[in-house]
Amino acid sequence: SEEDMAEIRNLNGLQPGREKDMSRIELTIRNTSGDKALIFWVGPDGIVPQGELDTSSIQRIHTYAGHVFEAKFVGSSQTVARFRVSSEPQHQEFLINEVMIKESRKDEL
Repeated sequence: SEEDMAEIRNLNGLQPGREKDMSRIELTIRNTSGDKALIFWVGPDGIVPQGELDTSSIQRIHTYAGHVFEAKFVGSSQTVARFRVSSEPQHQEFLINEVMIKESRKDEL
């Protein structure tokens, strides 16, 4: 129906009832860990893969305040980093580093 289509057009990745923020944020995801990382967006309907990030590389994503991203290392189901996008600054960075590798391996022992 037309009403359903209007609701779909208004979706913004936030939970229903939360205010929609139309200002786009550029998120740079930087992997300095030395291990390949898997990036996920935590959406209202579950976790959505965003791709692999090689060692010493970056990925840029245009996103919105309130969105949450997670990182896991290839071969592990454990989340090693989580980042919630804030409303400012306009450019933000999600860093995945070698300290996270040590912590994730310590937790698996």
